[in-house]
Amino acid sequence: MEVTDLTKTLGQSEETRLKAVNSSMVRTTGNGSFEDVDVVEDYTWTLSPIKASLLKDKIPRIFLNEYQMTQNMLTRGINYYASNIENGIKAVTETIVHFSNSNNKDVAYDGLFDYNSPTGFQYIFPYYSEENFSIASTWEALDAIANTVENAPAALGIFGDTVQGAADTAKSIVEGVAGITKGVAKILYPKTGFLDKTTIWGNTDHQSVTISFYLFNTLKPEDALENWKLCNHLCHQNLYSKISFMTAYPPVFYTVDIKGQYSSIGSYVSNLKISNVGNIRRMKLEGLNEVNIPDAYLVTMTLQDMVAPSRNLLNRINIDQQKIVTRVKNKT
Repeated sequence: MEVTDLTKTLGQSEETRLKAVNSSMVRTTGNGSFEDVDVVEDYTWTLSPIKASLLKDKIPRIFLNEYQMTQNMLTRGINYYASNIENGIKAVTETIVHFSNSNNKDVAYDGLFDYNSPTGFQYIFPYYSEENFSIASTWEALDAIANTVENAPAALGIFGDTVQGAADTAKSIVEGVAGITKGVAKILYPKTGFLDKTTIWGNTDHQSVTISFYLFNTLKPEDALENWKLCNHLCHQNLYSKISFMTAYPPVFYTVDIKGQYSSIGSYVSNLKISNVGNIRRMKLEGLNEVNIPDAYLVTMTLQDMVAPSRNLLNRINIDQQKIVTRVKNKT
């Protein structure tokens, strides 16, 4: 297989560059609009014999669909936030009612990402992790919210007096409740050194998943070349492309799916590390100069979710949500 020199495509149009990315850099299997880079089936990631297809079906795996961020996506994202912030502040009551009736849908995320520029690659990696799911939330004291509400209009001033009026009203309510709480505390006797404060939900931290697997170069003669190309390809996709003195194309982003466990509508690689394992030797590979090839590569990749976890996104996971909800209700 010939290795395409992708450095020659830098500076060309985005459409031309994406076509070059969809070259024969890696071993793929056709799958509709995506080409599968299936490490589980097509690469030597374990030295244990896996002969029966039945056993392969039991191997846990993670699925990544890859997309190129474009200027259209940036514009779309700005419009998404602008329109939703304005509409949300003008109709808070309507938004709350809508959410209570539709928290099993993900319509709230429509327009957040642009999936019209896929690179054409779907990655299937073996996935073994001790962590199943993690939630980290922050709750804030009520009186601390007043400053946040007061400062919000400065960032939203483009929407005019409606935003300022709503923010002033909300700030007055928050400060009023907080003031009454503090006032009551001052007249209480005996005095106490600790005051319980009303807290409200502030934020839920974004999640991340870490993938780690080996690529062995010593089992089959062709493994060294194929593994090198895969590692090079992953590095290439997750670096930016310099176009001119002041412009560049950003790295790719992914949708992520772990069946029955995790789903992300948009994640980026926050950390990619490829380590050499075992002895290292210089080898002449087809289409390449001599390169250093270890006994194995250890690929470690962390995918950072760009959207905070929510009930909407939890319901996207490929499980029968209705049965779980019913089972929980029956226990209470």
